[in-house]
Amino acid sequence: MEGARKGLAKASGLLFLVPLLQVAAWPKFLLPAPDLYVADYLSRVAVIGAALAGGVLALPGPRREWSWLKVAVAAPAFLVLLLALSEVQQVLPAPWPWLRQNLYPYIESFDLWLFDLTIGLVLIAVAEELAFRKVFHGLWQDRGWPALSLVSSVAFGLLHAPQGALAVVSTAFAGVLLMKAYRASGTLWVPIGLHYAANLVVFAN
Repeated sequence: MEGARKGLAKASGLLFLVPLLQVAAWPKFLLPAPDLYVADYLSRVAVIGAALAGGVLALPGPRREWSWLKVAVAAPAFLVLLLALSEVQQVLPAPWPWLRQNLYPYIESFDLWLFDLTIGLVLIAVAEELAFRKVFHGLWQDRGWPALSLVSSVAFGLLHAPQGALAVVSTAFAGVLLMKAYRASGTLWVPIGLHYAANLVVFAN
């Protein structure tokens, strides 16, 4: 019990450190490709490294709420909803004017494009799920589902503030879905997989 308390105390700083590391990377959007993508990958690696060093793996996860059959049946529906939220951003883009030309510009290099769709998107999914699902659930699970989902999802939405108010709202709703997927399955791999799949469809196009 004493060891568990020490682990939670050590990891509590992650609630602020990990999101701040991602916010600190916002200036990357002022860079041209491929520099923007390199900066993005490095920031994701920094987030994952900080989370692991801070003891994120020692944080308690949720007990699985659904059977694996129900999770498997629901996963496609979760993915469709995530893609619908992403489509809102694509159809009605509303980034801040000073970033309009800098939000993940077109990749001309095939090698970089392929790397981005594989390693790059994996880094995004792992870093953001560790930060906004694993950390928040591990440290806030005793506060109840509504508060946990609201706070973590709002924080997740605000991470996307450089992309505009519409992105904040849509990604906040996506955060609710991903947290539910985490709680329903009891494993972080499910929201990581859904997050990666949704980004893959969006960025591949």
